[in-house]
Amino acid sequence: MSSLSTIQAQLQADLTSANAATGGSDATIHDAIATLVGGYGSGTDDSVSTFSQLNSTLAAYLEAAEAAYTEDNYATVSVMGDYATTEANYDDPAGYDLTLPAAGTLYLCDEDAPDLSWSEAVSAGTYTVRGLIPGHTYRWYTVDGSGGTTANGKLLAIGSLRQIYDTEEDNARDLGGSACDGGTVRYGLLYRGVYPSASSTFAATMKNVCHLKYEIDLENSGASQYNFGDGVGYGSFPLETPDSYENLFSLESTNEYRGTLVACFNQCMENAAMGVPTYIHCSRGIDRTGLVCFFLQALLGMSGADLDIHYEVSALMGTLWGGSVLNIKRTYSPWVGLRDYFSGLAEGGSILDNVLYWCGRAGIQADLVNRYRTAMIDGTPDTVTIKNTITNTLTGLTTSNSAATVSNGGSYAATLTLPSGAALTGMTVTMGGVDVTADVWNADAMTISISTVTGDIVITATASVNTHSISYTLDGVTSSNAATYAVDGEGYSTVLTVTTSGYTLSNVTVTMGGVDITADAYDATDGSITVSAVTGDLVISAEEAAPSYDVTNLIPTSIDSDGSIYNDVGYMDGKYMSYGNVGTDADYFVTGFIENQFLGQDSDGFPKTLYIRGTSVTTASHCRIDFFNDSFECHQELSGTTPFSTWFDVTELEEDYYQLTQTHDNGANWNGYGSQCVYLRFSLPGSGKNVIITFDEPIA
Repeated sequence: MSSLSTIQAQLQADLTSANAATGGSDATIHDAIATLVGGYGSGTDDSVSTFSQLNSTLAAYLEAAEAAYTEDNYATVSVMGDYATTEANYDDPAGYDLTLPAAGTLYLCDEDAPDLSWSEAVSAGTYTVRGLIPGHTYRWYTVDGSGGTTANGKLLAIGSLRQIYDTEEDNARDLGGSACDGGTVRYGLLYRGVYPSASSTFAATMKNVCHLKYEIDLENSGASQYNFGDGVGYGSFPLETPDSYENLFSLESTNEYRGTLVACFNQCMENAAMGVPTYIHCSRGIDRTGLVCFFLQALLGMSGADLDIHYEVSALMGTLWGGSVLNIKRTYSPWVGLRDYFSGLAEGGSILDNVLYWCGRAGIQADLVNRYRTAMIDGTPDTVTIKNTITNTLTGLTTSNSAATVSNGGSYAATLTLPSGAALTGMTVTMGGVDVTADVWNADAMTISISTVTGDIVITATASVNTHSISYTLDGVTSSNAATYAVDGEGYSTVLTVTTSGYTLSNVTVTMGGVDITADAYDATDGSITVSAVTGDLVISAEEAAPSYDVTNLIPTSIDSDGSIYNDVGYMDGKYMSYGNVGTDADYFVTGFIENQFLGQDSDGFPKTLYIRGTSVTTASHCRIDFFNDSFECHQELSGTTPFSTWFDVTELEEDYYQLTQTHDNGANWNGYGSQCVYLRFSLPGSGKNVIITFDEPIA
């Protein structure tokens, strides 16, 4: 430990420098402390009294939370319910009692950060010291009216969470103390809490103990309140309390509060970078204040568990606002929504990665973020990078730079190239939503040059060239060439392919400029289309066709309950059977009612055979046969849980071709069911247009 004389000399020098740097705004306290410390001689007490500023309930909560909370269990685990109560307020810090022999002025000199020293008028008797910066050693002494020193000593507060004590306001605390990227969050720069009353003692406490210089008001709609009086700047950033916290962070253009949030974050970060102590508040200091502080602390690389703890601590002011304060847990759905939101924005990664991604989309600059981190982190933080996106929407021309992202604060350059004979008809470049074309586009050189990227870049360019459109009307058919236009006089080719195995191309037509050129352009042997020189708009149409079989397909004649053909075609795509009801499943189709030909057989008539071609018969849940009585009421259903194989001998004859032969016992049972099984309905994978169902007719 340094000698007393060394500490005195250094402290005096630091205080004198701090006084000069502030332009005299804190002249009284700085001059008084510097003078007194400089003249301090023998009789000082260098022993350090160490105490915890955490009250017992807060200390117990922090111990339990740190043991129970992980990065991933925020939606399910909270211990705050064991500590918060509406019957008591555990929001006040513990203090250290000094016994003062005489009235006068108490000076508390921070030996680690002299410019954060403070003084207060005191009476003789017991005085409780609160609000010290944890881990900092304070030289304290009292001076009576005649200038004589009446008592002195040293104090060291421990316990990383620093609550600010005042007799009239609650829920105020320093954002410092937590582990973060490269160190710990520095105390004394950012504070959070409730809406301050202009007439309360809280304003004096914050200005004296915390050297407050700026107020961030999230509550008032543009009304400058200046709750802390002279010497404290004011910024109004009105936000509504959202049902879901993440809604305020929406990157959609319809989010009316995103600009307010960005301005608020920029002000808070700039203040911290400039060393301006700032108090952030809404009404209760919980919801809007909580989400703003979440973002500011997340930018420092704090863990998710520590972010949760800083949010939950507000629940310890349990006597305020009734039982609603007890909702303030990390499992509270609005908070879970916020945590979820900042877990998925950047396709994984840490919370820091996700908030940096948000900064890139919202227009917050990397330089400011890094200056903020340098000021707020007591240690050696990494320099972070914010990536801005690059979107090229180019029609008829190409770019030399295909990069999808660029570092915020970096540079970007690209050259656009037109095809022969083309002219540029449209060109815009926006950055962060602002049109910067005039500043970054060189029309003669066809170049884009951005020296400093400050937001997401969108490049939209259109070339005017004699082109013809290409459109496709394909049903069950794919084209190897998906081009939507062709340059006049250039060639075009593609190959058409059916999507269903065993099917063939059908009704292929090709028109150019409204003229049918199918005979010249289409080769049926391989499905290819070749146009040597495109001179008009191309329209290509084709569909797939099922193989032709000389059998009676029961699907097209299947009926509805009124006797008409079901859905006019005997099937309905995108549906499945659910014990007589029709549900929705895009991968299945249902038939109408098909007469059950398994009934009415004698014992010598078995087995009867059902053939299905063009789909898969599996034990999947929605692959089903339902049985109905003559009143079209469902009596039985075979599905994935009652497989077809328990009622049939199922044989796959070839791909997507099945033979279902009824077993003798179940065939006899069906005769026993009689009128309960008059009709069958099927739900099977695929489209009904591609499937054939027969009784006793092989489909070959």
